[in-house]
Amino acid sequence: MHKNIVITGATDGIGLAAAKSIAKKDYNLILVGRNPEKGKKALEIIISDTGNKNLDFFECDLSLVANVKALSDKIKQKYSKIDVLLNNAGGANKTKQITTEGLEKTFATNQMNYFVLSTELLEIISESNDGRIVNVASVAGKDGNANASAYSAGKAGTIGLTKSLGKELANKNIAVNA
Repeated sequence: MHKNIVITGATDGIGLAAAKSIAKKDYNLILVGRNPEKGKKALEIIISDTGNKNLDFFECDLSLVANVKALSDKIKQKYSKIDVLLNNAGGANKTKQITTEGLEKTFATNQMNYFVLSTELLEIISESNDGRIVNVASVAGKDGNANASAYSAGKAGTIGLTKSLGKELANKNIAVNA
């Protein structure tokens, strides 16, 4: 049976590179991105490079908790098991922006979406014999960056979330890494 792998921020950068590499193993890839045109292009690139057509794309602005919860519901409606969740989506806004939910956008994208998506999908990650949650972190989360405090706070939260979830899920056969 194919493994089901969710990759956020999968339309370029690390996410797209990971998707292309993983697609070579003929797994089912569930790609998440906020731009449908970039999503379509990513699917075309992956199919062209790997021949893997076991691909799905979900559009989602992960800076809003409500959107992340809606995405989780859509994934759970379509898939009964997730083997790997790769929380990769992120970024750093050049100016401070507040979401409609009252959160700083960089922090919401780099931390809140990882927490919400991981916990919302936990039920179907538990269905895997060896579930994995992988959170993309940064040295900025450890060392800080005076010019990017929201980014640093988000990535520090990612490191803390990873450690906490790892301890919480250790006896459930789910590995959590950053």
